[in-house]
Amino acid sequence: MQQTEKRLFFVLLAIAGLKLFLVSNMAVVASGRAVHDDMLFINLASNILQGQWLGHYNHFTLIKGVFYPLFIALNFTLGLPLLLTQQILFIFAGMLFIYIVSRFTKNSVILAMVFIFYTFLPLLSQTAFCRVIRGGVYVSEVVFLFSSLFGLILYRNYNWALFTGLSLSMLWFTREEGIWVVPSVVAAYLIILFKVENNGRYNFFKKLPVLGVPVVMLFLFYTLICYVNWINYGLFVVNELNHKSFLKAYGALTRVKSVTWLPQVPVQFSTMDEIAKKSQTFSEIEKAIEVYWPRRNGELGGGMFLWTLRDAVAHNGYCKSGASAMVFYERLADGINGLCSRGALNCGPIRNTLTPKLNGVYINGLPKTFLRLAMASVAFLPALNDVYSSGEEVSIALFQTITGNRIYPSQLRAQARCTGWAYKEGAPPLQIKLKSVSTDNPCPPQVFKLSRDRADDVVAGQKAPSAVWSRFSFELRYNPRCSVGFYDNSSALVGEIPIEWFPNDIHKYDRSFTIYIDKAAAGTDYGDSDPITDYIPSLKLEIINSITDKYNGVFAYLCIAALLCYLANLFIFRKYTTLFYINTVVMVGIISRLSLISLMHVTSFSAFVVEYISPVTVLACLFIPLSIIDTFSNINSRKAADPGATGQKAA
Repeated sequence: MQQTEKRLFFVLLAIAGLKLFLVSNMAVVASGRAVHDDMLFINLASNILQGQWLGHYNHFTLIKGVFYPLFIALNFTLGLPLLLTQQILFIFAGMLFIYIVSRFTKNSVILAMVFIFYTFLPLLSQTAFCRVIRGGVYVSEVVFLFSSLFGLILYRNYNWALFTGLSLSMLWFTREEGIWVVPSVVAAYLIILFKVENNGRYNFFKKLPVLGVPVVMLFLFYTLICYVNWINYGLFVVNELNHKSFLKAYGALTRVKSVTWLPQVPVQFSTMDEIAKKSQTFSEIEKAIEVYWPRRNGELGGGMFLWTLRDAVAHNGYCKSGASAMVFYERLADGINGLCSRGALNCGPIRNTLTPKLNGVYINGLPKTFLRLAMASVAFLPALNDVYSSGEEVSIALFQTITGNRIYPSQLRAQARCTGWAYKEGAPPLQIKLKSVSTDNPCPPQVFKLSRDRADDVVAGQKAPSAVWSRFSFELRYNPRCSVGFYDNSSALVGEIPIEWFPNDIHKYDRSFTIYIDKAAAGTDYGDSDPITDYIPSLKLEIINSITDKYNGVFAYLCIAALLCYLANLFIFRKYTTLFYINTVVMVGIISRLSLISLMHVTSFSAFVVEYISPVTVLACLFIPLSIIDTFSNINSRKAADPGATGQKAA
């Protein structure tokens, strides 16, 4: 290693050390009631650590990718805090990216600036990534995969092929929508086969075995995971949601036509009623569906219908084993499809998929959603903003044990705050009181501060005279056993806000009762702070949020500049270098990811979530320096090739 390279290496280590120092006080936001996400990953990792693979089978066991629980278990074995390890993984991925960039520029200052730009990207410091969710490793996996594809394009050897296969497998078995990276992988393969140093047919066929390695590795990992699941649960699948019997049942339910179409609603309650009248199998679980999602909460949209359906099937005792669950889904599907074929139900074509039925409204909404998501991908949220931990004490203790992190304040110290408006048509101002979610587990006495205000704007906007005193604001000590109830003048409950929903927005319950939340949050009551022990963590947080503000000020403009550079290389310089092709692979990835989450948003549920958007953000972070470096290289090449410029220099 040359002296300059050594110096650069230590500079990069110093930059990485500074970033790790700034984030060293990050704590986990424990979500003990997130049974499909945070709590699930903690439980799965705990089972792995006890040598039980993913644990006893239930309807949650095989619904998510297996890599993240394995990562958590490995991290526990290493004895490192989970959030710190995820930051280290992100930095290590950045080191690999810098290695690729160094192929195109040897300028140490530029390389250090690119690494600073990447390392301090405010992704993992955002509140969303303080949870135990897959996004904490997914953004790093994206960088690993694309950097390994770059290395495969540049070097075309088995070392990079193995690394590509490993990173592709990690990403594929972390989340379920890995299909979005396929266009970029295909683009990289086409570049290697047809655009990079092809010297005849022999060289073409010589590349094929190298390119086959990542595909073979992905297949082998897939087969291994399926085999382990088959040994433990009798299901040869990676993810139970892709099992043919479940897809058949879900497709049968969603093929039944509704009287009126509602966006983002796979099966309306009225349609369920129609199916239940004629399908004894479905009538058994329809009642259980309403246990988990009462009709007063409105229709079941997108992903919620999927999870509620599975909850209802488990509630009725059909998920004692993988085999029994699939037998039930097969029976449900055969019954509904039989009714459809006999004309007893008004149905569309046979479906065996989770993909929503496309509609003209969806298609028309895609371009606008695509642009909105693109703009959202260049904005960053402040760190640790209005966050809290929730769940039983035993759950929070398990989070702390498995992650090795301290836990951000629990609900026992948090305050729930809410402002908004609510009214019932034609009724006097609603009464607002604290109530218990369940009679079996009553809400404990606590402070509940309520204020009411005139709402002339609501009256005008909703054209509802009865909404004149509809505005409210309240504050109470957070407790998931409580909800805030809205009562009419006969003391009948017309709607409620469960405190455990905070800080999510709540909108409408039914046609006669309207509620809108301006702001709902769970802030923290810290009490008296110690100025000595609290000063440094507070200063770190202030620095992180200051960095976030700087990125919010420049990141969008840098993306625009990089895009203009790419277009200049494409249409003006027309010098399609290897770096240009690498940029094209990134561009394909950005477009593919935005297209996928745009489709998710218009058809199923909101995709304006940091975890969904973050792959676009991190790819943009790679695209910016690569595109700008390529443009300046082309400008310098054109200057060097210009005889007039050379003559002037000589004169």
